[in-house]
Amino acid sequence: MTLISLLRAIMRSIDRLCLGLGLAAMLLMLVCVCLQIVARYVLNSPPAWTEELARYAMVWGAMLGATCAYYRRLDPTLSVLRPDLTRRQALLRQIVETAAIALFIGPVLWFAPATVERLLDRPTETLGFSTGVIVAIIPVTMAIILLYAFVRIVLVLADQDDFSKETGS
Repeated sequence: MTLISLLRAIMRSIDRLCLGLGLAAMLLMLVCVCLQIVARYVLNSPPAWTEELARYAMVWGAMLGATCAYYRRLDPTLSVLRPDLTRRQALLRQIVETAAIALFIGPVLWFAPATVERLLDRPTETLGFSTGVIVAIIPVTMAIILLYAFVRIVLVLADQDDFSKETGS
């Protein structure tokens, strides 16, 4: 197995995990919202925890969905403007894209461990879950996106940068 094949397999596996967890989070959010509606308008007694759980499921689903969108190149990008770039231009574009991503994600990853650690002992209002566990999805998904960006540079260097072939999209 070549390095490129290994990288593609790892990226595919991470994407499948993110997609599955993201779909589960969105389904959980849908169930909570439906339960909230029925409890509010039929039973006149909505449980407070459904709103909180739906909110956290939405955050997890959105963050995991963002990683899937980036993997599939469904994110807003400048590459749509010129898909017929030379290898050198594609490499430059990918380096600029990765630098922009790193500029945004870098501070989040730098400060996230201390933030998550501080929030580990803080329970949510109605569920009693650790807030640190809930917000941990943010640095995890951002690290995945940054990893994808660096792998894209490797793929451009290997002249195999067509991520969309791997995703089936």
